[in-house]
Amino acid sequence: MTEITTVGLDLAKQVFHVVCCDARGKVVGKRMLRRAQVLNYFANLTPVLVGLEACAGAHYWARELKALGHRVKVLPPRAVKAFVQGNKNDYNDALAIAEAAVRPEMRGVAVKTVAQQDVQALHRLRSQCVASRTALGNQLRGLLAEYGLVLPPGLSALRRRVPELLEDDENGLSDAFRRLLAQGCRQLVDLDEHIAAYGPDNHLRLTGLHETQSIDQFSYGVSDRGASIRIPVGTVDDGWKGRLEDRRPASNGDPYKIAGRIIQTVKSADIKDLV
Repeated sequence: MTEITTVGLDLAKQVFHVVCCDARGKVVGKRMLRRAQVLNYFANLTPVLVGLEACAGAHYWARELKALGHRVKVLPPRAVKAFVQGNKNDYNDALAIAEAAVRPEMRGVAVKTVAQQDVQALHRLRSQCVASRTALGNQLRGLLAEYGLVLPPGLSALRRRVPELLEDDENGLSDAFRRLLAQGCRQLVDLDEHIAAYGPDNHLRLTGLHETQSIDQFSYGVSDRGASIRIPVGTVDDGWKGRLEDRRPASNGDPYKIAGRIIQTVKSADIKDLV
């Protein structure tokens, strides 16, 4: 039986496609797997090089396959596209992944740890809240302009002026729009609370993209930008009197507050909207 050396795995939500190649690059097997069959299939293979395309779920599967003893190479989609032959289908995609994986000059994508994905999730969720808040503020300002009420730019002006407009009975706003404006103001406050839960000024902190210290490790050092806690030289020169710099990504986000805020939002949702 021809020995399998490389496997191209085309990821999906439920149905996965596998193409197996030998040392010469010849296809020696193809297989379609349901999601529940994937780990069992690779557990019965001798350690091989498994190629994956960087997409949703790639880091999870890379960690699981590494735990089974396989070498895993996660490839950017742009690199895989150049190796696709014939009509695009799942088996051809898996073959292209297998061929790209064995190229010695092909650079793979670093596999994220669970801790690194936690940091990524925090930043993604916070960024979405910030974008939603900006969009809501612009929408409320535009709607008010249709009633002849032009507000200065910026969220601070909006927060200050909207309550005043709701209290003013002589500004020409109808009762129906006042109710809508009040609802929009409540949404704005709700988004502010979400963003605060993810950590103040978190967008100004390190994202982990250029962090040289792994998020799941801890270290400290004098003037060491790669350490979790950086000790400035001035602090040492002053007899250890001074500041310490916390360089851990998103270290100022309280996980209990973040989780509590998510639970509160889910519990307050109308069940009819979720069906």
